[in-house]
Formats: sequence, structure tokens, C-alpha cells
Amino acid sequence: MSRLGRDFRRLRTIKGWSAPRAFFDGVFLDAGFQAVLLHRIAHTLLRWRIPVLPAICRRLSVAFCGVDILPHARIGGGLFLPHTPGIVVGGRTILGEDCTLLHGVTLGEARFDELDCPRLGQRVTVGAGAQVLGAVTIGDGAMIGAGSVVLSSVPAGAVAAGVPARVISTGRGETMDDTAPDLPRRPLDDTAPDLPRSGPTAALLLATALSISAPGAPAQAALLPGVCDQDTVITLAGLDTRSGRALFHLSDPAGKRPPALLEVPSEGGLAFLHRPARRVFGGSVGPGPVLAFEGCGEGCLTVLVWRDQGWQPLGGTLAVEPATTVHATWDRSGAAWVVLLGETATAGRRRAWAFRWSDGGWTRHGPLDVDAVGEPAAAPDPRRSDAVLVGSGRFVPDGPARSWLAALPDLPGEQMAEVFPGNLPQTAVVLTAEGAAFRTGDGGTTWRRTGWSPPAAEGPEVWLDRPTGDRSGPPGAVWVDAKAPRPALILTELADREDGASGWKEVARIPSEVVTDTGVSLTFEHYLRPDGRRWWLLTGCVDTPQTSGLVVRGPEDPADPRFVSIAEP
Repeated sequence: MSRLGRDFRRLRTIKGWSAPRAFFDGVFLDAGFQAVLLHRIAHTLLRWRIPVLPAICRRLSVAFCGVDILPHARIGGGLFLPHTPGIVVGGRTILGEDCTLLHGVTLGEARFDELDCPRLGQRVTVGAGAQVLGAVTIGDGAMIGAGSVVLSSVPAGAVAAGVPARVISTGRGETMDDTAPDLPRRPLDDTAPDLPRSGPTAALLLATALSISAPGAPAQAALLPGVCDQDTVITLAGLDTRSGRALFHLSDPAGKRPPALLEVPSEGGLAFLHRPARRVFGGSVGPGPVLAFEGCGEGCLTVLVWRDQGWQPLGGTLAVEPATTVHATWDRSGAAWVVLLGETATAGRRRAWAFRWSDGGWTRHGPLDVDAVGEPAAAPDPRRSDAVLVGSGRFVPDGPARSWLAALPDLPGEQMAEVFPGNLPQTAVVLTAEGAAFRTGDGGTTWRRTGWSPPAAEGPEVWLDRPTGDRSGPPGAVWVDAKAPRPALILTELADREDGASGWKEVARIPSEVVTDTGVSLTFEHYLRPDGRRWWLLTGCVDTPQTSGLVVRGPEDPADPRFVSIAEP
């Protein structure tokens, strides 16, 4: 339910248009968005085993958009095709989130007698006329130059160009990677597409938002105008659930501003802009400082921790498996964990490895095949202080990795969005992509579907999104009522009702957008729950003559929006 919505939000962010205008342009005029939409439909029909129609969608994309994407291709949300003629994507290609393909790009087999296709990580940009061929892996945040022919893997954050392509920049320069991925990430799977979550502008005015100083701001802090605006792409780098501070990547698609990091406190005050020297990717969600990664060659990874306003190495390098995604968290005893996720032959199932930082070194654990891996992919175990959970798997420092449930509900693996441990021993909840919930009270031996229904909405339909944050509280969900006369976000959590059944309990209903007194419309794009109970929502950036900043709701009162100014640390 999230990928097409992410496609739409990225299109709107890049073009800087209102939601209605972006929706009209994307559906009726923008050939790139139309091609992505047709692929989402074709891929879903293919998963439903409906014959002929996926091929028809593919032919329509070729005829009207000039884009040939085979229905089997697995493509993460946020794909942007600025110019479409001549784009070809093979059936076994895998793309991460927020990738950009320019005209004439080919992603496919190196030879007709080989079926292996490329795997692209998060936020990869492929220049016009480039060809990426064979079973190669393009790391997160990498860039492929125009006209290049890529026949070997490219590490994360690197720039490759030439025929054949070679790495001309290793990503270890003096500036942070402006194509760093938006983490924490949900692993790639074959779930059905989503619809856009952004709706028309809400009739809420922040009459004095841009002229009010943030509470708790130090008087000597220098406010910073001109560091970001509506065109700036803001992606979550990580969340420290213990301190309630979040880090965001700021990148300008037009290249007018250098990339930066934005540190935002949940409890009020100013947001601080940083320009660290290291080029990093990744991030973490957990009770500790944000973790990130730096490539150190093929199969090599350096772990970094955000301390003293910069990235500091955490131990030595790690040898990582090829074709894996990397995630991080902290357990409740204060130890850092790095989790690698790879593919398996079973839909919805991932192979996981883990590294734990303790006593000055990294120890390796696993592998273990896991199901129902959510977002974030790794989370501290609420029942054991020195362990972490990865979907249905538990990693501990003093024993083998095992499943912490006897079994999961009898559902196709790709339908299980994520699994949550319950507040009591032997209890757990599995959520599906559509918002259905299954509960167990006996450690997974038996499962019961809860009585649930979407909250009452003014529009003809609502869409589901899930927040990022601590998992110690009840599972939460955001229902997006985007087609209502007054578009709204309905914040809910899974709870026992008065009639004895379980279902979604409405916590708050707020406008999905705010309009500043200067007429700028801002959409709430980030849904966070730092402590697993309270809600914290953030918009994109806005620039004024006095300062740049963003609008937040919560965590104390989601109904009360406030403006957070950006300042020097």
C-alpha cells in the first residue's frame, strides 16, 4: 500500500506542486508517472495470477510512454522517470526506493542465454543512455554516468562512468552523500502497490507560525534562512527513541544547495543543521544514537555513530554478504546491532545475519530465515534486554538465532507486513499490508483475526500507512482520508474495545496539510512514535526571509501544530 504513494509524493516534491495539480499531471500528462503506475498495476495482476492483463499493461506503457518494464520486475517506491523514451527494465531486476532513471536506460541481462538482472539499492541515479547489465549490484546512493556500460558491481555512494564503467569516485570525499537512502527501510518484496496518500490542501491556517520563535530556543542561536525549501527532499536518516531526537537527510534535486543533516528534537526547541565531512548511507531506529554506514570496498562496511555533531567510527570494519540490505538498532542493554537481510526462494521470507557490538568488538550471529520483517527491520526485544527482533527471528548474544514464535498465521508470506511482540509473555500481533491484525496468546500456536474496520472517513476510501519508532507500545497505524472534502490523517492504535473485541482505536484526527500565512502548503510526510505511544508528525521544509523551518505536530498534542526554526548548532 505504500509504493505508489511514495511515487506520487516524490513526483510532487520534485516538481513543487500542490497535491491536486501533481495528481492531475501525474495521471494525465506525465509519461514517467504513467509508466510507473502501469507497472504497479501489471505487477499486482501478475501476483494475483491474472493472465493477459499484465502483458496488456506492459504494451500500453511501451506504446504511450516509451517505457518497457517487465511485470516481474520488483521496484521500490519513489521511482522517478523524468524523461521516458527508451527505458527498458528486465523482469528479474530489483530496484530500491527513490531511484531515478533517465531516458535510454537499460537494466537487463548481459547475454541472452543468461537471466540474471541488476539489483539497485536505495536512491540510485542512472544517467541517460546508461546500460547496467548482468547480475551486478549497485549500492545505495550510487550514481551511474550518462552513456556508461556497467558490467561489474558499484559500491554504495560511488560514482561510476565510462565504457566499460569504472568507479571514478569512491564516495569518501569531504561532503556527505546527497543521495543517501531514506532509512529505516522496508525490505523489497512483492506486495501490491498503493495509492497516493497526499490529498488537497486542508483549510488550516498557521496565521503566525513563521513569526513565532520555537520554545526553548537558546537566545544566541543564529537562525538560518535559505538552507531548504519546498523543493528540498527530506528523508529520515534515523531516530534515537531514548532521547527523542531524529536525524534527516536534506538534499536538493536541483543541486542548488549542498546536502546536509537536520537534527530535530521531539520535545521542542530549534532544529540544528549539520554538514558532516563523511559520506554516509543508512540509519537506525532504537534506544541509542543514530547509526549509519560507510562503504570501504566490495563486501566491506564501516559502522558510524552520530556523536558530538558528527559521525564517529564504531569499531573495525565488517565483512558483509553480497546482495543484502543493511539495517541497525540498539538493544535495551546499550549494545549496537547491525542486521543484514538477503533474499530467499520463498516470497516474503528473508535471510538475516546480525553483528553485535560489545566489549570493543563485533560478533557475528546467524544466519536465520525470517518472516514478517517490518519497518524498521530490526528492533530491540522488549522482553530480553540484550536481544533484538528481526521479524519472526530473535538474535541473542549467547546462543543461536531462533524464531520467537511457534508459527505465524496461515497467510502468504508477502501479505504479512510486520509482527509485534505483545505486552504479555507469549502474546504477539501480526499486521497485514491492508491493516488486518492477527493475535496470539500462546506463542504463535494459534492465531485469531481481530474484529477490525477502517475508522469512519468522510471520503470514499482511506489508505493505510504505518509510523516509525519504538515498538514497546500498541501497534499504530495512520489512515489517510485523502479524498474527503477536508483531507485528514486518522491516527489509530490497536486496542481492546468495550465490546470485548479488538480493533483500531482512533487517537486523533488532524488535517493532512497546513497552510502558512504566506500561502505555502505543507504536507505531513513523516509519521513517528519515539516512545511507542505518542505521535510526532513532521512536514517538509519552508523558507522565509528570517529562517528556514518545518511544521510539526506532537508529541504532546498532535492537534497543535508548531513551527520549528532551523539554526546553527
